[in-house]
Amino acid sequence: MDVKGDSDTQPLFRDENSDPEGDSRKRSTPEAASSEPNYGSSSGGPKGILRRLRPPKGRLGTALMLGASIALNFAAGTMFAQMSYLPFLKYQLGWDNQQTNLVFAFGMLGLGMSVIPGIMFDKAGPKIVCLYSAACAIISYFPQYAQVVTGFSSAGLFAFSSIFKGQSTIAMYQATIQTNVLSLPRKYSARVVGVLSAVFAVAGAIYGVIFSECFIEEGVSTSSSASMTTTSNVDDFLLMCGFIMLACGGLGALVLYYERNSPEPLLDLQAPLIKDDWKKPLKSLWTYPFWFSYILCLGTAQVFQGNIALLAESNGFSVDDAQLVVWISLFMNCAGRIAVGITDVTKRINRLVFMLGLAMIALICLILFSFNDLQNYMVWPGCLTLNFCLGGMMVIGAAYVSEQFAKKFYGLYLGTLATTCALLVLALSQVAGTIYDNHADESHHCSGTQCYRASFIMCACLSGAGVLLLFTLVIHTVNHKPPAPKQPTDNPL
Repeated sequence: MDVKGDSDTQPLFRDENSDPEGDSRKRSTPEAASSEPNYGSSSGGPKGILRRLRPPKGRLGTALMLGASIALNFAAGTMFAQMSYLPFLKYQLGWDNQQTNLVFAFGMLGLGMSVIPGIMFDKAGPKIVCLYSAACAIISYFPQYAQVVTGFSSAGLFAFSSIFKGQSTIAMYQATIQTNVLSLPRKYSARVVGVLSAVFAVAGAIYGVIFSECFIEEGVSTSSSASMTTTSNVDDFLLMCGFIMLACGGLGALVLYYERNSPEPLLDLQAPLIKDDWKKPLKSLWTYPFWFSYILCLGTAQVFQGNIALLAESNGFSVDDAQLVVWISLFMNCAGRIAVGITDVTKRINRLVFMLGLAMIALICLILFSFNDLQNYMVWPGCLTLNFCLGGMMVIGAAYVSEQFAKKFYGLYLGTLATTCALLVLALSQVAGTIYDNHADESHHCSGTQCYRASFIMCACLSGAGVLLLFTLVIHTVNHKPPAPKQPTDNPL
């Protein structure tokens, strides 16, 4: 196929063998050699030995890497289990809701600071990122285990170590996502992101079930602080999660492999909003409306996600029922990722339009939660619907960034997006915790719709601003729609 013509005659997604001559010419230039580091370097020393470890070529190697990636994402889901055990830690260590939200928000901040492992991947490859994940697990899970065992109630110390717990999780997740997306043919990228992120989400629900069934004594069905204090074994659960993350970090360092040797991606024809600046990191980042809308819509939904258990309890749910709401909400988050990533629905509908629909549904849920008379009836449908939308928007963001920017800066852009979203979650969580504590009793427990009503109004306003920005972006895309690409006369593969 002749690829020297206009860009609209080229396929949007190309396999690395679609233009072997062009690829070889690109890799032979001095500029490409200097800007495209080879992660498979065979230099001496332990670092060189580690880099020479790679899966076999062909389908066997691909299957092995995908299988290991699924296992690593399942291990990384331990982070989401904090939605199940944080309410127990709140009573066990004597925290108020603001301190509990601080721990959750710092964990989400560490999870959102994917810019660190993202740049690390861009510079050194997935093996170093997996070792970084294992190191963060050592300095997070095990100190938290010791803190719970000794009864040291410092929420600040627990929150600080939660940053590294989030880093351990996002490093393992990002190593698998970037390795597979950048190694496999681009026509499979959305499906790979959907499968791996779905495993990542559903693992949190499974670990939550494991915690409730194996680390809590049977017969606990009340929300009294005494019951929570005497029946949870959070310390043993944290120790188990620490060993899982440590072992899987070593597995990823042995199995994951990626050699940068494929061409730069083409622009997404659905929304060519970035022209001359699309390869320049950070220059167009803060002038691009998608970032602000994504941060506002996802940030408000994540604040809601972190308070599901306490929201259910404040509306009269028992501990068992509140945990059930958390589990099923996480499964719905997984379902949202699957629906967007695997079913290729965003290939039939413009990604921005589809994300606008999800953001509007999430906004409606937040508005309905703001009414006192509806909040109790909205716990089940609202939690499930909003988590479904949250999962779908996460996948759209990851896929959109991968196609809008050069893969050289993929980790930087995606990491910056997640980090700024986590900072918003941190700020909003502290406000929501303060509002909750203002209505709580002496045991830091709040009952009634007033516990979260003001927080829902605040999140609904911010989410509405994100929806408005996204709507203007969709209108801009429709008004500047490029001409339809010409159908190639020969097989692009």
